[in-house]
Amino acid sequence: MRGWRLGWLAGLVGMACVCPASVRAGGLLQPSDYTAIAPSLAQSGFYFINTSGATPTMTLDDGTVLKGTLDPTGQVAVFAFGSINLGNDPIVDVSGSRAVAILSEGNFTVSEGFSTSVSATNTNSYGGGSTPGPGGFASGGLGQGDGGPVSGGGGGYGGAGGSGGGGAYVGEGPPPFGSGIYSGGSGGSTYGLKTPGLIGGSAGGSSYFGWTPGAGGGAIEFGAGGALSLSYLSVQANGGNGQLTAGGGSGGEVAFLGQSVSLIGSSITAQGGQGGQATSIGGPDGWNLGYGGNGGGGLVQIQSNSIDLGSSAFNLSGASNGVISEFNSNGSFIGFGGGTGGGTGAVPEPSSLVMAGIATLAGVATGLVRRRSRAA
Repeated sequence: MRGWRLGWLAGLVGMACVCPASVRAGGLLQPSDYTAIAPSLAQSGFYFINTSGATPTMTLDDGTVLKGTLDPTGQVAVFAFGSINLGNDPIVDVSGSRAVAILSEGNFTVSEGFSTSVSATNTNSYGGGSTPGPGGFASGGLGQGDGGPVSGGGGGYGGAGGSGGGGAYVGEGPPPFGSGIYSGGSGGSTYGLKTPGLIGGSAGGSSYFGWTPGAGGGAIEFGAGGALSLSYLSVQANGGNGQLTAGGGSGGEVAFLGQSVSLIGSSITAQGGQGGQATSIGGPDGWNLGYGGNGGGGLVQIQSNSIDLGSSAFNLSGASNGVISEFNSNGSFIGFGGGTGGGTGAVPEPSSLVMAGIATLAGVATGLVRRRSRAA
């Protein structure tokens, strides 16, 4: 599903809200809570961030290594600066197990172009995604898809994961479940709007045969105590694909915080991963296994007094559907495709409330002002 242009939303619903910092201090990391590791960050070029280990690191283009800190939960690598002004076309390579927050006590500005990814990586055979994005889950997670005898459900996050496809054991004898038709695992549930902290996407579910589910997309926050202006930003937090019959991982989280937030011409993607393909084991007298459920879409959160999305595009869709149904020539059931998990959504509310955000519902972009913060 394509991302939807959101520049017209300013006319549909007021995106600005007047709210003191104490009210805005929901689940996102606040720059004022962290000591700057350098007065400023102004070098252009490549940045290499490793969020793992006791001390996360950021390596600059000239070889300088900066040491970050951890948030109180130990789950987020934090790189805080007095101010950030990166010029044109910086590229940030993020690796490691933790989510990442890049924070500025003052303004955070990128003049034009900024590329980074915290997506899951598809590394297994048959397209399986076994490596989560930084902060995502290789297995488990708050929205993990359920396993089933014939397929796994997709992971959920901003959108629910899709159910796995059904299948059948068509042979003689009981092992391990007996002959008959079986439902696939259910998709994982949603979370994020009330969940404190910066957290990544959940893994899909596996099947009885143990193929690897898709891993969850990672999580990244861009935060400023002043103005956050990231023109033509490109960031991905996509879930991984499931291996044969296993569910896809959900998309992750991309978060923005500032007294004002401008994302002119940016592209933000947090899609769910594709469920694994249906297959047969043991021929006509064995198992016919269904498609894995597709992962649900991720979450984008924006907390600010003033938001300008310009012509930015956001895609938080679930992965596309698999084949609807298949039958062997002898009439035995193979399986049906997993459902699609959509992005998170809400009904627009008046702009006088305390938080603003963007989300999608069933693939349709919608402006919203959230009544509830993600306070613990």
